[in-house]
Amino acid sequence: MEKPSSQKVENSLLEIDFKPEFYSLEKADRFYHLLKEELNWKQGFVRLFGRTMEEPRLTCYYGDVDYKYSSKVNPAQDIHLSSSLKEIVKELEERIGIKFNAVLGNYYRNGQDSMGWHSDDESVHIPGSLIASISFGESRNIKFRNKSTKKLIYKVELNSGSLLIMKGDAQKKTEHSIPKQSNKKGRINLTFRQFSG
Repeated sequence: MEKPSSQKVENSLLEIDFKPEFYSLEKADRFYHLLKEELNWKQGFVRLFGRTMEEPRLTCYYGDVDYKYSSKVNPAQDIHLSSSLKEIVKELEERIGIKFNAVLGNYYRNGQDSMGWHSDDESVHIPGSLIASISFGESRNIKFRNKSTKKLIYKVELNSGSLLIMKGDAQKKTEHSIPKQSNKKGRINLTFRQFSG
């Protein structure tokens, strides 16, 4: 059975577009290997219950302005430092008609790497701007829940080459996570954002 070229979810809490074949598997695989080598991946740290612990993934940031979240500061870094990232940004902007000035990357080395429940609602985002997320490598599930009630409202598998666009009040009303999954290999996710200067 063929995958639909696009899926839309629209309700009072969540508005997203999901395109499972934004890139072909062959092209997505090429980008996965290039991004793994080209991007400046770093091990981040988080403080929980009075202890400093390693984040369960590697991250990188490229953008026109500093990105501050959770008491951390990611300094501005030119997107054009990576030829692959430059190519992806250009194609994404041309195909959806939106300009982005910031990219946050997450490298999940295996199924034990994950992302906890959160909203991308930092003040540096332009109010009402959308967030576009492209996945490369191993498929992983993303879950969305009501921020107030914690009730699960949507789940989708992010396959290699897929594009997920979060719109409207998604960051105000919902939280999302990438839970652990056994027997998974590496995955790179890039989220493209519009930050205020």
